[in-house]
Amino acid sequence: MLALGADLPALWQHPAAPVALKKRILRTVLEEIVVNNTNEPPQHILHLHWKGGVHTECRVTRNGTGQHRRVADDKAVDLITELSKICDDKTIAIVLNRLGYRTGQGQTWRVHHVWNVRYGRQVPNYHHDGTWLPLEAAARELGVSNTVIKNLIADGVLPATQVVKCAPWVIERVDLQRPPVQARIQAVRDGRKLPRPIRGQNELPLK
Repeated sequence: MLALGADLPALWQHPAAPVALKKRILRTVLEEIVVNNTNEPPQHILHLHWKGGVHTECRVTRNGTGQHRRVADDKAVDLITELSKICDDKTIAIVLNRLGYRTGQGQTWRVHHVWNVRYGRQVPNYHHDGTWLPLEAAARELGVSNTVIKNLIADGVLPATQVVKCAPWVIERVDLQRPPVQARIQAVRDGRKLPRPIRGQNELPLK
């Protein structure tokens, strides 16, 4: 026993030492733990009062609002942030599940999970004001097929955001009026083919 006391890590880390035993050890050597919090920096300050009368202090970083160890994948958070521009929480949950993402607890996504992430990360809720459009809505507005819009995006003519492959495209409505976009749409309507633009080229010929 004295040998184990002199080499506590050997006992603490031994695979045969259960959690219940570790708790008994702590109760034996600790009188009490007093916890205070600070905001700048966010920390828990632990004052450990040992049985022998010695006091020690331990500082532990405190999680911010909405943060904990079991957090959602960064890509899932990025998707929620981007899709909140065009989708309600129910649709976002469906997309996340379809793409194979799980919550920080390993569960499938539900509406309240999406809401919790938005609240914790301060992501705005979806309010359809027409500023942002999914690909299908952009195609309907321009009177062309989804394939035409996909080609415009692939050629760099129409700016759009897709956080991960197979996620919905997010398009800003004002970009539909860009001259290069309108030139390509008019050519499609007229049955003409415009030369494929060089990636990064800002303008397309109108004829």
